[in-house]
Parts: sequence; structure tokens; C-alpha cells
Amino acid sequence: MEWTIQEIVPPFARSSRDKLSGDTPFEWVFKFSEWCGQIFTKLTAVECREILKRIVAQDNETALLIMQSLMRSFMIDAFLLSRDIGDDHLLIWSEMTEWVFDNPEWSAAKSSDYLDREFQSCALSVLFCAASGFSPTLCGVERGWRHWPKFLPIIERAVREFGLNKVLFYGVLVLLKGGGFDLLPDPALNWLKDIVVAKKRDQLFWGANGESTVEIIKRLVENGERTLIPEHRDTISLIADILVDNGVRGAGFLQQELLRTNGG
Repeated sequence: MEWTIQEIVPPFARSSRDKLSGDTPFEWVFKFSEWCGQIFTKLTAVECREILKRIVAQDNETALLIMQSLMRSFMIDAFLLSRDIGDDHLLIWSEMTEWVFDNPEWSAAKSSDYLDREFQSCALSVLFCAASGFSPTLCGVERGWRHWPKFLPIIERAVREFGLNKVLFYGVLVLLKGGGFDLLPDPALNWLKDIVVAKKRDQLFWGANGESTVEIIKRLVENGERTLIPEHRDTISLIADILVDNGVRGAGFLQQELLRTNGG
């Protein structure tokens, strides 16, 4: 790890942008970081924490470069490929995700839609999503996943925070289209409603994400025609009204579907 960090930021350089000579061996950094994520599943939380301290002590650009592959690899091996999830894995994941939430890159993005690719990758891992190369973003969790209760506090925070960013909201939608559909209507419908209300005057936001949002809500209405309670239907109606006001074409059809299922 020390060698890798020095290859990214040589001695006396203040950050990876201030390199003195040579080129960052990106292929090595990505592969090594991915391997570290796999190794973390064999270590205790204390051992993992010692390595993480080395990483996050670096400048933020260097830390994100390493953490993007490490977090994705750990998330997949520790949670998606494992039948049983240990307390140490949950503890170290909580510390990783807290670092992402508190990251300066995210603090700066709250006043701007711009996010570095490395931070986006870390945030997607928090949402149990990943993208590789030019392939589309995918949710790694399948329907019926029995471990949701262990992760609900982190997932709720991720949806509520990252969902306000035009780019990261796409990751929220991928989650809800995938295994996260299990969280609808409760508790995720209210999370989604709060995002819609917060962004009710942001036509650029809904121009990028409106139709995909309608697709999820329409699926919820169709699947839950007999089980949605009046409170759910009121929430869905509010979401549809706001999306219609923002010019989301499919939201008008969603309103018509709501009227039909409500007997109106």
C-alpha cells in the first residue's frame, strides 16, 4: 500500500495533481485496490482500519482513486457473494460509507452537480450499484435479499443525500429498479417523495431522470394494485403531479393509471 501511494503521489508532491515525474500506474492501482477489497473480507475490523487509515490520510484525490475499487470489491465479496454477513464486515462498511458521506468532494457537490468519477464510483457502491468501463450501471442486489434490515440506515441516508444530485439520482433509480424494489412502497416511497418535493422546480433534474422515475412508480402501481393503501396512493399522486408540472411526459399516463385503479 505504501508503494502504491508513492506511485500515485511521489515524495514531496502535495497531491497526485502535483506529481514530479512519471505516470500513475492506473491499471496496477485499480487491480491492487480491488484485491485489497477482497482481502478485507478475511481480516478483522481492526486490521482493515489500519489499512484504511493509510489511505484516507492521503490527499482526497489519491484516497478516492484507491477507495473506488476497494469499496466496490469489498461490497461484492462481503455482502453480495456471502450468505452470512459478519459484524466486523458491517462495522468496517459503516466506517467506509461514513467517509464517503463526509467526503469534501460530496460537500462541494451540494452546490454543484459536478462530481469526480472516482467519488461517483464510491457513492454507487454505497447504493449496492456498480459500473465497469462503458457497461451500464447495475444493482448487485437481487429481489428477495434477506439482509436489507442490516443496511437500511445507510441506504436511507444514501438515497436521501445522493438522490438530490442529478448524476447520483440515477444510481438511486438503478437500486430501486433492481433488488431495492423490495423497499417499495415502504419505506422507500417516502424517501422518493421527499426527493421529488425537494426538486419540484428543477426541470433539468427531471429532464434527465423523470421518465425513469415514472417507470418505477408505474411498476409499483401495477404490482401493488390490490395492496397499496390510500396513503401510498396519495403519495404516488403527489409525485405524479410534480413530474407532470416538470414536463415529464410519462407522468400524465401515470395519473391516468392511478385514476383507473382508484375507480375514478
